[in-house]
Parts: sequence; C-alpha cells; structure tokens
Amino acid sequence: MKLVRTDTLKVDAAGIVACALMGGAVYLFGLGPLINAQTTRESLDFEVLSLSEQVEVQTAATQAYGEALELIESRLGVEPVELRDAEGLSSLLAAISLSTQTHHLVVDALTPRIVEHDEAFDRIPIELRGQGSYPDVARFIHELRVSDPTIAVRMLDLRAGSGEQPAVFHLELVWFVQPVTPRG
Repeated sequence: MKLVRTDTLKVDAAGIVACALMGGAVYLFGLGPLINAQTTRESLDFEVLSLSEQVEVQTAATQAYGEALELIESRLGVEPVELRDAEGLSSLLAAISLSTQTHHLVVDALTPRIVEHDEAFDRIPIELRGQGSYPDVARFIHELRVSDPTIAVRMLDLRAGSGEQPAVFHLELVWFVQPVTPRG
C-alpha cells in the first residue's frame, strides 16, 4: 500500500472546501436570485392573466350597461313635459271626475291637499276615494297618465269588496305644477 502524504491531503481538503464555498457563493449570489426571480415572475404572470380576464369581463359588462343606457335614453327621448300653472286645478279635478265616470268608477271623495314645494316645481297631492273594479281603476290610471304626464300615482290601495259590495279604492295622485310662489 502506498502512503499518501499529509501535505497533499491538506491541499486537497483546502481545495474541496474552496470549491464548496465557491459553489455555495455561486448558488447564493447567482443561481438563487434567478430561481426566486423566475418563481416571482410566474406568480406575476398568473396574476396578470387573472386581472386580464377580469378586465375583459368588466369591459363586456360596461358595454352591456352602455347599450342598456342608450336604450333607456332613447325611450326617454320624448319631449320635455311642460308644467302647467296651479290655477288650472279646478279644470284638472273636473277632467279627473269625468274620467272616473268613463271608467265606471264611483267617486266618494276627490280632494286636493296642501301644495308641496320643491326647488324647480311644486306638487299638489289629490286624494281620490271610491268604488270600482281593479281593471277599471288600472285603465283609469293608465288613461290619466297618457293624457297628462304631469300626474303621478303616489299611492294606490285597492281592497276587494265583501259579498255584493264592489271593491274600494284609495288613490293619492300628485300633480306636478310650476312653482306657486316665486323662489328668491
């Protein structure tokens, strides 16, 4: 057997340790950051893909909302409603009374209430109580709204009659008019 010299072993051991340290340094300062950067890049790519899909969904939704808005605006594209003066209340009440008769409604009360003021217009509530069937009341309201778009229904209460009693209705209409008193 041949004897190995210790000097050579010391140099070999020092070389192995130096190579290991250099390999560790290359991994720690060179290869390690590259691997971490690759992992980070992959997660960012996934996040970008996910966000891109969300943007596509939101873009489609925005487009659909835009189309719906255009449709609504086209339907609302009627000419502006001209508000009348509150002095025409008595003629409006007469027209309402005539319309109730046309629709086979029996009116127990037709009463205007106190004017409600707002910035650009005033509202005059009109209480209407009587008897009649639901279809007759519905046709009355429809004709009223078609004939005068400045009238709205604030409240409708319709109760079925008992036995041979007709149905009872209670309507609160609102008539939109020009301001009664000047704003200043």
